[in-house]
Amino acid sequence: MEKNINYLQALKEAVTMARGESILYLRIGSGYLNHDWLNTCVEVLENNPDVSLVWGLSQYLLEDGTFGRIADAHFFENSPSQGKEFIYYWLKKKILFPEGNFCVRKKVLEECFPFHNSNVNDEREARLVFNYRFNISGYLPYFIPIVANYFRIQSDVNGQRQSSDPNVQKWMEAYYEDIEQYKRKLIIRKTAHHYRNGSGELFSDGFSRSIFLFFDIGKYVKAKLPHVWLLVFKKVLSYWKTCRWGVFKVGTIKVWHRLIKS
Repeated sequence: MEKNINYLQALKEAVTMARGESILYLRIGSGYLNHDWLNTCVEVLENNPDVSLVWGLSQYLLEDGTFGRIADAHFFENSPSQGKEFIYYWLKKKILFPEGNFCVRKKVLEECFPFHNSNVNDEREARLVFNYRFNISGYLPYFIPIVANYFRIQSDVNGQRQSSDPNVQKWMEAYYEDIEQYKRKLIIRKTAHHYRNGSGELFSDGFSRSIFLFFDIGKYVKAKLPHVWLLVFKKVLSYWKTCRWGVFKVGTIKVWHRLIKS
């Protein structure tokens, strides 16, 4: 690989040279804490053709060589939504996949990462663009509650750092605003969101406004209800979704017949 090239150019060349179907990448000075992480990611992707990206948790490594906090440690107790439900979670939380541990199908990375966008020259901006494109394209992620990697930062004792680059805040605000605009378009049905499997093929179903609007309530019910009652609740919702218009039609006909007889 050539010398004196920037991070994005190096990543593009590396992805082009890669022969495998999945891509993981780490910065110099970072590493994996879980020795089975690579095999775990590959196994998930091989056994779940609908999944396009696998991700876990990261831990900060401080300047003195000690480990700091685990980023998003609350996911151990309250994990993010999986698969097709993740789009609702992402639209509300606007989270990012950890750069240092996610494993993504090569074709999906090549499609969603801004390798060919001359306006994107910074790796941090490129990461935001990738996260946005991945999610609006309908690809499905899979979260594993494992501390997969560590990465070095110059930080305080809590593992927190504020970037001195003013562009970072600008890019983050643009990322949040793009998500808000996409959300509004979905709600007013100005655009449609369809899911895709790992090969890019579309599923028949897509974004549901009702699920999104009641998503927080659904998460709460799911967390509080016993498993048996949760299964019953899901069956009732499935029946209602499938048969609601049929029930409405039958009810309307019965009312109409009674009106005629009277």
